[in-house]
Order: sequence, then structure tokens, then C-alpha cells
Amino acid sequence: MRFVADDGVDADATRAAVAERVGARSADELKALFDGQDVCCAIAASIEDAIHDPHFVARGVFARELAAEGKTIPALPVPIVDTFRASERTAGYPLLGEANALLSDTRLRVTGDE
Repeated sequence: MRFVADDGVDADATRAAVAERVGARSADELKALFDGQDVCCAIAASIEDAIHDPHFVARGVFARELAAEGKTIPALPVPIVDTFRASERTAGYPLLGEANALLSDTRLRVTGDE
């Protein structure tokens, strides 16, 4: 299969060609192929691999956490500049039912009469 560099011609063919080429090699082979090259490439077989990947660590991709009930998990990265985010790196979330009182606030109620 010929690799089509201009995916504007046939994006599906380009995706299929890339998938075929990547799928034909092991992760170790791909790491060796891209090692030392000026390309953005990170093989993440699991969330743990992604969290500890040097490129992601350097960019702070998983620097924020969600916390509840004494446990923390990595927060999903979002494309928002830190200027517009809270300074805390760990944030909680309401437990199931904890914010139900907000539903009784008549300012938030939708009745269909508007």
C-alpha cells in the first residue's frame, strides 16, 4: 500500500495506511524507530505509562488530580491555560447526592413556561 501524505485527497486511506504501518510493528520497534528523531511520539499502553511518560511529565499533562474519600486520581487534561484555572493542583468533586440541594433552587428550575 502506498502511503498518501496529502490526507486532503483521501483522509480514510491515510488513516488506514498509518494504522497498517503502526500495527505492523511492536511498541519496542516503534520506540527504537522514533528515538532521537525530531517528532512527537509517545507510546502509552496504559494510563500508568502515560502518567509517567517523560514528555507528558515535562508538560504537566497529568499534573492535576481529583480527590474524594481519601483517594486521588489523575484529572483528565483540558486545553485551558493555567491563567484561567484555580491554582490548586488537587480538586474535589461532590459525592453522589451531595449537591442535590441545588436542584431545589427555583432560580435553576426549568419549567418550560419561559
